[in-house]
Amino acid sequence: MMGRVFRHGFGACLVVVLSILALSQDASAAVLYGDIAGGNQVGSGYGMGPGGGVNNAIAEGFTVTQSFNLQSVDIILSQFQSQAGSNFALSIYSNNGSNNPGTDLYDLSTNVTLATSGTPTQVNFAGTGSFPLVVGTKYWLNLYATNPASSTGNSVQWDGEFTPNDSGFATPTGSNATEVGQLRSIASGNPPTGTPSTSELRTAFQLNGTPTPEPSSLVLGAFGALGLLARGRRQRR
Repeated sequence: MMGRVFRHGFGACLVVVLSILALSQDASAAVLYGDIAGGNQVGSGYGMGPGGGVNNAIAEGFTVTQSFNLQSVDIILSQFQSQAGSNFALSIYSNNGSNNPGTDLYDLSTNVTLATSGTPTQVNFAGTGSFPLVVGTKYWLNLYATNPASSTGNSVQWDGEFTPNDSGFATPTGSNATEVGQLRSIASGNPPTGTPSTSELRTAFQLNGTPTPEPSSLVLGAFGALGLLARGRRQRR
């Protein structure tokens, strides 16, 4: 009898764990961290190419305070001048030992074509599937205009966010991450290097995805379900 109870209880626990995992994967994406919210105002930004590679890479650093699956990223762009031979690439980079972007981990956009426009536009970039961001880990959101040194390349501006009363730069909000700082390259390579800054214009961005439950929560949930099942069996007997 106890063997049957254990087998049934284990099966029920497995169903609970798989159900929690499925819910965490299938939940609708929500804004996890960023500054495109709260009535903030769009302001001037950092221009990128073409010609000479001026400001050809911009990176926003953040540390994840809770694990989640990143599904897409929004940024605000303006001054589109897209021409042949050049594309935009928005990617998640690792953090190296110098507190700078390390290696490209996940591409949110490649071969993006944008209509010519001077009006700030919120643009959503998504990659293939989702990307797991691990708690306690630093990452960099990096925008790069490929072929920036060409006179026929892209010209675009990643705009910034100001407070609703235009008294200063907007601060990213959200409990899932904290800001490391921004970097940008000026007539140099990709990704940018240097000392991250939080005292200059913050470019507009938001991370969209779903928080993932911690492994300990799954285990506790499974054991709780097993305990309830066993107790119900004893009461029926």
